Amino acid sequence: MACSLNIISKINDLSRIRAVLLPHLLDSIVDDDYQTTTDTDATEDDEIPTAENVARTAALLSTNGKKKNKISHDRNQWLSDCQLAFSPTLNLLVIGFDQHIVVSTAKSKVSSHEQSNFIASFDTKLQVEANERITSVLCIPIASSVKRSSHEWTCIIVGFTTGYVRMYTEDGILLFSQIFHDESVVQLKCHTQFPSPIRSLTEQPDELYIRYISSILVVIDGLSLYQLLIVCRDHVLKS
Repeated sequence: MACSLNIISKINDLSRIRAVLLPHLLDSIVDDDYQTTTDTDATEDDEIPTAENVARTAALLSTNGKKKNKISHDRNQWLSDCQLAFSPTLNLLVIGFDQHIVVSTAKSKVSSHEQSNFIASFDTKLQVEANERITSVLCIPIASSVKRSSHEWTCIIVGFTTGYVRMYTEDGILLFSQIFHDESVVQLKCHTQFPSPIRSLTEQPDELYIRYISSILVVIDGLSLYQLLIVCRDHVLKS
């Protein structure tokens, strides 16, 4: 059996996203720091070529070499350490790390056969406690309150190490914050209602699942959450 993989979307500005989320992996900073350290040690050794200084320089070079190799490895694997979430409508991508998020929006396609290009449009450091770190991200498209079948905006839901779950607009404005359990959030998942093709089966309601590190599962009713988000967003827009 054979198959082919077709590219349907591409993420642009990955270097910029990496610079925002993990600035310590910038090539220029690493190279300059490494070069400055070795040059300084070499000058000191030229002035005082003692066995003690030679041993110290060798140890520093070995340490810096290991550090550079580790950073080089991290530079190539950084995306796997981040939390990623695509909107089901494929119009939004959120990448989170530590306390920062980068929001990328899909460039409008000319035709249905053209691939989507995600371009970073917004980044921010979330206003949270110093000990909180992002552990999970989820994007939920919110339908218009006038025409429920039409997607109006996207809610960004973020889980943290403290157990807090916070919900934001596409611009990073906080809408709602709540702690349901005092453990780290490990997964956020949304279940959307769909009509069952089998008449004997009842339709499943809209629900938000929040799973914690000890496998505790919190379930939030989708309709109640939708109404809450609409009220919170309207309040933010008015203020």
